[in-house]
Amino acid sequence: MHPRATKTPDITARMTKQTPIKADGWPAEAPKMRPRLRHAVALIVEEGRTQREAAGRAGMNETSLGRALQRPAIAAYIEQQKALAALDADKLKAAAKRMAIRVGIGLLHDAKSEQVRARMVEFFAGEAKSGSAVNVQVNVDRGGYEFRRPGQRLVDIAPATDVQSSDGAAQGIDDAE
Repeated sequence: MHPRATKTPDITARMTKQTPIKADGWPAEAPKMRPRLRHAVALIVEEGRTQREAAGRAGMNETSLGRALQRPAIAAYIEQQKALAALDADKLKAAAKRMAIRVGIGLLHDAKSEQVRARMVEFFAGEAKSGSAVNVQVNVDRGGYEFRRPGQRLVDIAPATDVQSSDGAAQGIDDAE
């Protein structure tokens, strides 16, 4: 084994046990890979490591790993493994959501604090307040810079003055004053 190689057999073992799926839904075989390449691919897919990190931890040269990852069979295998990992993550998220709902229902019924029960009611009613709010302030009344091309005329826009009409009745002015 290369002196820099750090073997994590659990990741590599999981990668070899999973069978990628072809586009038509039937299982496909994993391409033939040397153990170091298989380990580097496992680090990239499962841990999200960069090519440089994966090459270092698997005891490979970065350029060798880069060339191997460009092979169509290896690239397709990585994409399939990423898709499987995404499906697994969605399943885990759904299971965690079910568990959180069960705990929330338990808190709704058994919590000693009224505030906790009230928050659970808001949560299940869909009116839960978010933990952080974002306020955006836009000031348009401030001056700024304007680009003017050479030779372009500058136009000043001045606010209109409030002109009093000659008809005092329209302004609410009484003649008796």
